[in-house]
Amino acid sequence: MVIRRYDPSLLASSLALLRRSESTPRTPSTWKANRLRAVIAFESKRPIGILPLEPRLFKISGTKTVRALWVSGAHVDGPFRSRGIGRAMDAAITRMYPYAQAVFAYRHDPSSRAYQWYHRQGYRPLCPVVSFKKKVVAPRGRIKFEVLSSPRSIQALGPSLLRVFQKMTGKAGGYPKRSAGFWGHVRKHHYYKKFYKYFLLIIKNKTQLQNYALVGETTMKDKIPRFDILEMSDPLMLGPVMQFAKQRTLREVRIQCAAHDPWARIYRNQGFQERWRTFILGKSLHPGGFEGGDLKSWKYFHVDYI
Repeated sequence: MVIRRYDPSLLASSLALLRRSESTPRTPSTWKANRLRAVIAFESKRPIGILPLEPRLFKISGTKTVRALWVSGAHVDGPFRSRGIGRAMDAAITRMYPYAQAVFAYRHDPSSRAYQWYHRQGYRPLCPVVSFKKKVVAPRGRIKFEVLSSPRSIQALGPSLLRVFQKMTGKAGGYPKRSAGFWGHVRKHHYYKKFYKYFLLIIKNKTQLQNYALVGETTMKDKIPRFDILEMSDPLMLGPVMQFAKQRTLREVRIQCAAHDPWARIYRNQGFQERWRTFILGKSLHPGGFEGGDLKSWKYFHVDYI
């Protein structure tokens, strides 16, 4: 077995491996636009395993950012599992990407084999995340808001979105660092873009942006027509989201947040039901990789499948 670091000549092989996995397939454009890296295992020159890694500047507190890699869609072909290939790929991250300070992954169900595998590799649970759902109901009264959907309109609003996001998160950590171009990039290049129709709901005070909600309309995974609230500046935006979901004759609204976030209580009080829980797992690749952040203050703002 040979372990190699990804280079552009391995793009086709990488995408083919992911098509054999249970993860959402990447495309050449989403792979390149998100600057994915990878560790790839070969047996007799045949690619048999991959550990895709998305580079992120990750906020562990309001003032500290680390250079992180996010595991996205790890896979080893069936006949080659339980041979230590995943462990070898994970161990190669530090050698192949020495600039990275930490590596993170999602995993649910601590009793599962996958969760236990991450635990054995040195990952530890950093932040529990809870997913909520609620049937679409018409809110009381009409709420005035605007809806944006084009990449250009969302990109143009980037500086205002960044201002509101930074005010909202304050000293909290636990999310990828934002820039003014973040939301436009998501609209154009997110790897779920074939499964989502994106809308940005905004409320202004005269000309200044006050609140927003980024939602994705989808039937992904379970065929339920719904809005996934991918990011929201304030629970007050639940009303506009419900109103717009009703207009579009959707059945459900979903959202995620850190289990210890006060917003979780608000969602429950609003009638949202818990679907499942998962965890942000992580490990330092160098001393001090993600130390210095108050994990209890982490908020969950990751634009991802719900």
